[in-house]
Amino acid sequence: TEARQRGEEILRRAEEEQQRTKGELDVYVLSQAQLLEDAIDRGLAVIREAAEDTLDALGDLKAEVTRPHGRD
Repeated sequence: TEARQRGEEILRRAEEEQQRTKGELDVYVLSQAQLLEDAIDRGLAVIREAAEDTLDALGDLKAEVTRPHGRD
């Protein structure tokens, strides 16, 4: 019947819209995950650089402390 056909068409359109929305949501979630991954990578690079600078300073300090000093 015509009512049944309209109902099936409405259902089909709703299912298509659901799939389209799910696809858009997937794209959004993946883009946000990439942004987060990039931010973590940048943060780790900053931490790594700070750790290397600290280790260099400690190495300099150790070298200074263990350097032979002349008697005053």
